[in-house]
Amino acid sequence: MVDNTTSSAMFTAAMSLVKDLVFVCGDYLALQLLEFAREDIDPTKLAAISAEDIEVWQTPAGQLHFDPVSSKEPERNSGKKKDDLWAEQLEREIALKKGQARKLTKEEQALVERQHAKENEIRARVDSSHKGLHRGLALIRAVAQSSSVASACMLTSVRIVVDQAIIGGKSVSERLAGAEIYSTMLALSRVADGLEAGLRVPIAVGILRARGFAGVVPEDWTRESMEDLATRVYFRLRVSCEAQALPAAGFNFLLPLMKVTAEAGGWGRKAKRGVEEHDEYAVMDHAAEQLTMTVDILGFHAHFGQSEDMPRREMIELLVKLMAEQAMLLPACRANLVRLAEAMEDTDGPAERDALIAGLTRADSAVRNACLAALDFADLTELDHSAELWLNVGGTGAVALEENAELARTLWADNGMEISPELIADIVRFLNHQASEIRSCAARSIALAAKDAEEEQGGLVGSALGLLQDAYIRWYISLEPEYDRFGLVVPGTQHRVDIAEARVAVADALLHLAPLLTEAAQVRDLVYFLVHKRVLGERSEAVRSAMLAAGAQAVASHGAKWSDDVLPVLEAFLAERDEGTAAYDYIREGVVVLLGRLAQHLPPTADARVADAVDQLVATLSTPSESVQSAVAECLPPLAKRISDDHFARVVSDILASALAGESYSQRRGGAYGLAGMIKGRGLAALKKLLIIDQLREACDDKKVYQRRQGALFAFETLSATMGRLFEPYIIQFIPTLLTLFGDSNASVREAALDTARVIMGNISGHGVKLILPSALAGLENDQWRTKKGSVEMLGAMAYCAPKQLS
Repeated sequence: MVDNTTSSAMFTAAMSLVKDLVFVCGDYLALQLLEFAREDIDPTKLAAISAEDIEVWQTPAGQLHFDPVSSKEPERNSGKKKDDLWAEQLEREIALKKGQARKLTKEEQALVERQHAKENEIRARVDSSHKGLHRGLALIRAVAQSSSVASACMLTSVRIVVDQAIIGGKSVSERLAGAEIYSTMLALSRVADGLEAGLRVPIAVGILRARGFAGVVPEDWTRESMEDLATRVYFRLRVSCEAQALPAAGFNFLLPLMKVTAEAGGWGRKAKRGVEEHDEYAVMDHAAEQLTMTVDILGFHAHFGQSEDMPRREMIELLVKLMAEQAMLLPACRANLVRLAEAMEDTDGPAERDALIAGLTRADSAVRNACLAALDFADLTELDHSAELWLNVGGTGAVALEENAELARTLWADNGMEISPELIADIVRFLNHQASEIRSCAARSIALAAKDAEEEQGGLVGSALGLLQDAYIRWYISLEPEYDRFGLVVPGTQHRVDIAEARVAVADALLHLAPLLTEAAQVRDLVYFLVHKRVLGERSEAVRSAMLAAGAQAVASHGAKWSDDVLPVLEAFLAERDEGTAAYDYIREGVVVLLGRLAQHLPPTADARVADAVDQLVATLSTPSESVQSAVAECLPPLAKRISDDHFARVVSDILASALAGESYSQRRGGAYGLAGMIKGRGLAALKKLLIIDQLREACDDKKVYQRRQGALFAFETLSATMGRLFEPYIIQFIPTLLTLFGDSNASVREAALDTARVIMGNISGHGVKLILPSALAGLENDQWRTKKGSVEMLGAMAYCAPKQLS
């Protein structure tokens, strides 16, 4: 086929022949020629061309755009003085004017040859794209100028010019064929049947200007602002289309302007028409008017949905986009979308079906509901499954989500779709969706898929479990930059963004999947993944919490049945040496929680194993991590009820000794947490039976060893926090001692006293405040300054009381 390397006369004659052939042969040949144009205008190749590539292409052949020799001169002469370099540069310029080129060295000659080869390759690549663009646009103009088929081919022509040349090529197309793009749009406007003659050029100009091609438009057409141009065009179109809808050719030519209007959100800003600011009709918003009229025009043409000459896919995409981005237009867009789908019934194809299915992943549930309603008129029987459709089955909670779930299930059943491992694999990718609602729906829908496939449930659950673990590993990326063997940063590895939301969604999916696990190996693999793959110790707190919840759900659902398989996994980690890292503490905390939950589900005949679990939990209290110690305290109460009285007394004695005589701060703090957990399990009667309060008071009065006083305060603090108001009678009796300890000679004891007072005040009742207040006020009148200070600190701690407590 001819191109722009052919003589101008020959190229013109060839295009004239094309017009005659199209006139004779009709739309069959026209569509074939437009297919050639589609291949010629390659947006991928155009997008790969840079501004520097075009400058190289514009440089005459045989001449270098970039001189590698001159660029190396400063480096080669780096040891010379500036005056010498200036003199040499002057000599070279004089020699160049006289036509005397300096003789190049072999190294410089090789550089020049390589640069020539590089620029020749660039020149050939750009020239190929330029020829294709030139020839493709010429073919489109030739087809458009053949009036017998112009209307039938308008949709294809517009898609090629706008989508490939203008949107795909962007500034490259403007620099390579700017004037031709403008003339092509004008040629298409002349055959846009149904449009008023006075609107054809403004629409073409509006499309080009909105897409950044204002440079190819005549200056006279750029003086009017886009706001005024778009508003004027849309008002005239709104009136004319309401009276009589456009034929396919005119509507296809108009559609690109409506699409770019939606993308830009309209043009203009709000302006007051009158002085009454409260009057909504006194405010003029041209951008909103343009968008509203766009929806109206789409609605006037929705009943033409049965015609394949209409851009039905683009109409669906445009309505879905407007619904998603312009809430005020949602009702009108929904009505128009359903009308369009109803008109397309029995004539829709894969393109229209896929456009509606794509709308099922929009963040707004109302948009998804509209697409589900429209899909009721579409034929989905060719699909074995649809991840986007089943995704909406996972909606729950809000009324809108449950309505979508019901509609999605109905469509799934009516079209005979089946659940398969491939469906779950397709849904997993939506766990990394930008919308949280979609991620939540995806997490629930994976479990629902496994649950509904009753016959193959075991296989699907195992498959889903593996896919979720793989997804977590894939999305847990290192945030540190990577370096190559030369120590340079690998491009693209800097400033990475942590996609923790996706990993939280994976944990949510595991949480819903956990009750459906059908084999002991699956439960063991999940717990092993959480613990020994260090998932419970990852950097994001949200992910850690969600993963721990998933593990706890698995243990709670299957612990009674498969405790023998899970317990060794947890015990193996507790037997490992402490790494002394924050991640290790997080994992240990999670293991303690899982172990406590698992021990609760051991059968009554396994009391010995419960006792072993209690001993292991107590042993972890020495871990220098308050979160781990707090987790142990939460797990101990239900287990304390199942051990024997003798074992309970021995454990409490050991814990109390650790709290009062522990060598390190963490041992004393852990002993206090453990004591609170054990007492909560057996109740206040254990305090009296084991004389715990008496021992704590004795420790508070020990003036020699400050560790005992500090440990006793820790115990009062944790008991108050754990037991709440049940512990209040002991608190009232403890206040005088606490006031004394506020003035202790040791700073650690004074700090512990202040922390204890804060916790006490946060849990005490209003009646308790009335009983404490006289003691605190009496301390202000004491002659000892330490007692006065303690009273002040106690009154200050009342800031942690609730308003009702102080009223």
